[in-house]
Amino acid sequence: MDPVTGKSLLIGGLIFLIPQSWFAWRVFRFSGAGAAREVVQGFYRGEAGKFLLTTAGFASAFLIAGPLQAAALFGAYIVLHVVHWLLLSRFAGI
Repeated sequence: MDPVTGKSLLIGGLIFLIPQSWFAWRVFRFSGAGAAREVVQGFYRGEAGKFLLTTAGFASAFLIAGPLQAAALFGAYIVLHVVHWLLLSRFAGI
């Protein structure tokens, strides 16, 4: 594997992980029935932030990171999404 492909895979993975971590932090920092309003607001703000961070990640990857292999970048991002969905469905018992 050449360094450009490795860098593209790493950046694609980070573009998935950083916004997903932001979402999880915004949603799961509150718990309990008394914090229902904060939890719902966390979902909305977390999803909006996740969208903005993902968009900014892709934009900065292509503008700042230098030469990238687009197939590897998008491939890593898509594979992590599929693995995430599979793990969620497995843990939910679906």
